[in-house]
Amino acid sequence: MAPVAVPTEEPTTEYRRLFSEEELTAIEENQWTDPETEEYDKELEDRLYRLDEVELNERVKRNALRSKELSLEELSAILNIPIEVLEFDRARKAPRRGLTVLNLRVKCHQTS
Repeated sequence: MAPVAVPTEEPTTEYRRLFSEEELTAIEENQWTDPETEEYDKELEDRLYRLDEVELNERVKRNALRSKELSLEELSAILNIPIEVLEFDRARKAPRRGLTVLNLRVKCHQTS
């Protein structure tokens, strides 16, 4: 079989090599990448956003107050739903709230 001729001209842009010879050499010698640095300086962040114990406890209390269950009046005002509808819905769901599988089994055994 005859040897295949290798083109000596510069390939078109769509077939051009992804890396240059220098880049390939750098990759082979493992000189291509710099060591990864952290995304941010942790010491700087600690100085900027310092949280002491007192501040942390206050934030916990504020978050607990925000996440408390709303009263029917507050829900009614926010949702524009009459209180009677909310009371009916809450009363309808109330028996199911405290019933877990274990509680149901205990109640079934007590009644039988």
